[in-house]
Amino acid sequence: MDMSFFASQTGLLAASENQAAIADNIANSTTPSYKKNRIVQADFELPGTKIIAQDRDFSVGDPRPTGRQLDLFIDGQAFFQIDINGTEGYTRNGSFEVDSEGNLITKQGYTVSPAIVVPEDAVSVRVQSDGTVLAVLDNDGATQNLGQLDAVRFPNTEGLVSIGDSLYIQGPNSGAAILGNFQDDDFPLIVPGTLEESNVELAQEFTNQIINQRYFQENARAFQIAEQMVGEAIDLVS
Repeated sequence: MDMSFFASQTGLLAASENQAAIADNIANSTTPSYKKNRIVQADFELPGTKIIAQDRDFSVGDPRPTGRQLDLFIDGQAFFQIDINGTEGYTRNGSFEVDSEGNLITKQGYTVSPAIVVPEDAVSVRVQSDGTVLAVLDNDGATQNLGQLDAVRFPNTEGLVSIGDSLYIQGPNSGAAILGNFQDDDFPLIVPGTLEESNVELAQEFTNQIINQRYFQENARAFQIAEQMVGEAIDLVS
């Protein structure tokens, strides 16, 4: 009897965690560079199941042209490095802006690392495929080199810790950050005027949701049956 309760209860908990991950994926299906949640589930030797891991699928999403010069798509496995209030952070969301002080920042207001500062008299900003940032100074096309965006990768990307908004920090299982230049060695190039779409496949997520709902219902039914049997057993001895 205890095993029946245990098996159905752990099944309900696993289904609830699965549903939360699926809902998060569906809600962020249009968020640039969002990486879908993955749940790893395992069975006990005794009847029952549990979630043993939750990580991100870091496969590259499709490129979406925007025509905006500060929208940057990383064409392969790498990250931009940013400063999150004194902590090194990483993102693939290349939708950058220039703040009132000329700093190149993310949508959340974090500066790129190392910092890129655009002069006040710049007409526009251009980023090359190797991450070099140029300020266009006049209508004749004169430019000033402002620096280069760092490319970063990790020995185990799945070990990064998500802190929300497509931002990550180094985790105990990610390995140390490997810095380099875009378009050099094993680092990909940047495609300006383009954003990375989410790698969520909505059709698959809706299918997963249906399967998970049925799994939840089956475990809820099993729990009710076990509860009913316990009640009947109590009645027999009372």
